[in-house]
Amino acid sequence: MNLFPISARLIFTAAVLISMAAAQAGNDLRIASTTSTEATGLFGLLMPVFERQCQCKVSVIAVGTGKALKL
Repeated sequence: MNLFPISARLIFTAAVLISMAAAQAGNDLRIASTTSTEATGLFGLLMPVFERQCQCKVSVIAVGTGKALKL
């Protein structure tokens, strides 16, 4: 069973790649995501590991799909 549709996985992958580039520059990061992705707990599992490895702070902004894409 696939928990995440392909579009959500593509958006998340793009966000992670962009975040990695920004983290290497030493910036704090903000990721816009849909509320449904946030509700899965995925960010809660991934972000602590990412923050330790990239030495940056990540903030997730969970909003509706249209607003997340605009952000």
